[in-house]
Amino acid sequence: DTEVVARPTLAAWNSEPQHKQALVQRLLEQDFKNIHLHLSEHALEATLTNTRISLPSRAVGRAVRTLLLRSPLDTQEIKVNYTINDMPLATYTFSDARQLQRYFNGTISRKQLAETVSVSYAESQHEEDEALLAAVEEEYFQTHFDGNDGDIISLRGEGAGLSKFRVSPGMGFFFNDPSGALRYEAFVNASIEKQAGEGLFLKATTQLTLSQDISGVTSKSNSLLPHVRTDVASYKKTGNVKLIQAVANQYFHPNDRIYARATVGLYEEMFGGAGGQILYYPEVSPWAIDLTVDALKQRDVGGGLAFRNYSTVSALAALHYQLPITGLSATVRGGRFLAGDWGGRFEMKRHFRSGFEVGAWY
Repeated sequence: DTEVVARPTLAAWNSEPQHKQALVQRLLEQDFKNIHLHLSEHALEATLTNTRISLPSRAVGRAVRTLLLRSPLDTQEIKVNYTINDMPLATYTFSDARQLQRYFNGTISRKQLAETVSVSYAESQHEEDEALLAAVEEEYFQTHFDGNDGDIISLRGEGAGLSKFRVSPGMGFFFNDPSGALRYEAFVNASIEKQAGEGLFLKATTQLTLSQDISGVTSKSNSLLPHVRTDVASYKKTGNVKLIQAVANQYFHPNDRIYARATVGLYEEMFGGAGGQILYYPEVSPWAIDLTVDALKQRDVGGGLAFRNYSTVSALAALHYQLPITGLSATVRGGRFLAGDWGGRFEMKRHFRSGFEVGAWY
C-alpha cells in the first residue's frame, strides 16, 4: 500500500465513520473478507481473512501495512486475528506501531521488528460497528472476468463476506482403460456459495458437459468389490447438465486447536450423504491429525436427486506432517474406504506461495 493518507486523530476516528469505512474499503480492494474492526484505547484490532493469498503470514503482512496507514495517529499496537472459513486460526500482535512504521520505511531490519511481534493461538475476537460494516458489505459487490482464481478464465462475483459465485471451464481425464489409454471430458461449472450464519456455508455446483469420450469406455470390471467408481462411463453418458454438488457445511471451533465440520447433502457426482470431521493440531509442532466419518449413498446417473441401492460408511484417520522443505507436506490416511475395503493412502504435495499445489498419492 503506497498511497499517501492523512491519518485521523483518535477523536476523529471515533466521531467520523468515514475513516473506518475507508479502511474497510481499502482492505476489501486487496481481497480481504469478513472484516471486523475494534479500537480500544490505543490498540487497533482487526479480524479478517484473505481469499487470494494462501499463506496467512503474507496476508497478515499486507493487512497490517494498510491498518497502520489508516489507523489513528495515537495507535500504539495493532492486532490481527486471522480466520479461515469464519473460524479463528491465529493472532498476530504488533506491539510497537512506531517500530512497525520504521520497518515499512526501511530504517530497521526484520530481525529488529521481530522483537515487537508475537504470533499466538487465535484469541477472542471483538466486533463493533456492525451497522457500518453491513452497509459496506451491501454496497460492495464486484464481478471479475479473469484467470486470477486458479482457472484459465472465470467469471466470478463476490462481496465483503465469504459468499460468492463462479463460472469457469474445466477438463477431466480418465487414464489406462483397455479400450483407450486416455479419455477426456470438457465442461463448464457454475457454483454458488452462501454464508448463511456463523461458520455455516451452503454450496451448489452445476455442470454443463461440452464434449467427452469417457462414455466410450467399454471394458467391464471384474472386481468383486462394489462399483464405487468403476461405472464412470454410465455417469458421463447420461445428461449434459447435472447437479454435481449441493451441500451444507457447518464449521465449529469447540476448543483451542480443535476444529470440526459437519456436512450434509450431495457431496459430488457419485455420492451424497452426511458426515463430519474433527481436526487437532498441537501448539508447536509440524504435525496435525484428523478423523473423517461419512455415511454415504451412491447417486444414480443423470445428476438428479435419485439414488442407487448401494450405501456405505467411510471412516479415515489421517496424520499430516509438514516437512523441513518449504511448502512440502506428507499425509498418511488409513481406514475404511468407499467400497468397504480397509487400507491406506499416502500423499505428498508441494504448496507454493502463489497458492498453486502439485502432488501425488498412492
